[in-house]
Amino acid sequence: MKQLSFLKKSLTINNEVLFSKEKGLKTLAIHFHGVFKP
Repeated sequence: MKQLSFLKKSLTINNEVLFSKEKGLKTLAIHFHGVFKP
């Protein structure tokens, strides 16, 4: 049972990291789009 909660915890952390990475990429894309607009 202890292992299961550990797995759940690491999965949650993984999801949060992926989510923040995606958010960061979107923010970067929007930023660059604004900079390179002709």
